[in-house]
Amino acid sequence: MVLGICILAISIFFASIEVPKLRSKGAKGNAAVYLIFLGLGNLLVMLRVLGQPIPNPGDWISLIMQPITKLLLAMDLIKA
Repeated sequence: MVLGICILAISIFFASIEVPKLRSKGAKGNAAVYLIFLGLGNLLVMLRVLGQPIPNPGDWISLIMQPITKLLLAMDLIKA
C-alpha cells in the first residue's frame, strides 16, 4: 500500500509540472489526454499493489478476433 501511495505522489508531482506547461502552450487537449492516461496508469498500479487481477490485453484481442476469424474461415477467405 505504501508503494501505491508513493507512486501516486510521484504522479501528482509530475502532473503538477507538466500540465501547466501544456496549458500555457495552448495544448489543453493534450493535457486532458495526459491526465487520463496518468489516471489509468495509477489505477492499474493501485490494483496491482492491492493484489487484484489485471486483465491481459491479449485476452481482449482474442475475444474480438475469434468471431472475425470464424467468419473469414466460413467464407473461405482464409485457410486454417
